[in-house]
Amino acid sequence: MATKMKHADLMSEPLGRKRVDALPGIGNTLGRRLEAEGLPGGGSVHGAGKDEERFNRWLHDACGANRKQQYDCHKAINGWYDNNM
Repeated sequence: MATKMKHADLMSEPLGRKRVDALPGIGNTLGRRLEAEGLPGGGSVHGAGKDEERFNRWLHDACGANRKQQYDCHKAINGWYDNNM
């Protein structure tokens, strides 16, 4: 699914109901890696909070996400929290 479509889909329901690979920037491979780390759901990925640098470092260390994947995921999760919290 394209990043824009994933982002729109993410905003449509609670983050905790989303599989981790439904997050923008996270595909099947990174999703499997995050699940292997014990992070199966979208809500579990927000681990590092609003600090983008910290989140990006954490996401890279957890699953090997590159800069674009980190950016897309962080932007989407923070957008969800801004809209829903």
